[in-house]
Amino acid sequence: MELKLVNPDKMKSLDEYVVMLCTGLMTLQTLMEFHVKAVNLGIFKQDHESRANVIVFDLKRLIALYMDQAESLLEFLPDGFNVQEVMQKLSANEIASVKKLSRVKKNG
Repeated sequence: MELKLVNPDKMKSLDEYVVMLCTGLMTLQTLMEFHVKAVNLGIFKQDHESRANVIVFDLKRLIALYMDQAESLLEFLPDGFNVQEVMQKLSANEIASVKKLSRVKKNG
């Protein structure tokens, strides 16, 4: 299986960075949910469950950091550009709609 990575050299703007944070948030949330589900299913031995709980704790911390970073940058982006809307559009594969959000002029 070939792993296709996104080339960070192609990022050229703050809005692209925030969208990357949102995709990262979605990935981290998905990973966390898989670990939580595995723990809840009781499929681990004790040491594996303990490790999974540590992973969940660290993922929660990373999710909070990503969210803080994304939200702190919103003041520099056009009005209407918000993390929840970007994540909703990304989850619905509305990439073109996400790009439109960043093209609206910032008020003020």
